[in-house]
Amino acid sequence: MNLTGEWMALPECDFALRYDGEELAIETVLQWHLDTELPKRCTSIELPSKNIDTNTAQLLSSIALQCRHLHTVDLSNNQIRDEGAMTLAESMKLLSREINYLDISGNLLTERSAGKVAEAFLKQGSKGHSEPTLPRE
Repeated sequence: MNLTGEWMALPECDFALRYDGEELAIETVLQWHLDTELPKRCTSIELPSKNIDTNTAQLLSSIALQCRHLHTVDLSNNQIRDEGAMTLAESMKLLSREINYLDISGNLLTERSAGKVAEAFLKQGSKGHSEPTLPRE
């Protein structure tokens, strides 16, 4: 994804939500939120080390809810706090499809909020799909 928030096509018709800048501003995420094509095409949100704060993470959770084919979320090494993680956990409970890969390591989470996200992530397996994967240390 470049600085204007355009899509990046990946092999096999996957479309990743990525950002080339060092810091992802909430204004860019608001533009993505208004993009009516995003929910139809996005298969992964890959935004590690983009200085994403809690408010931006909450908005990204809202985008994730709309993405019909989303299977990967990487928000590692950002500035996400408990409130952002809890919003992500609640969003994962509402998804009609399963996230297969989730990485929120390297954020500012307490054990409680990290546990809530892990619980929501692992409960997805009860929807009858493949087993979700956490990043390996």
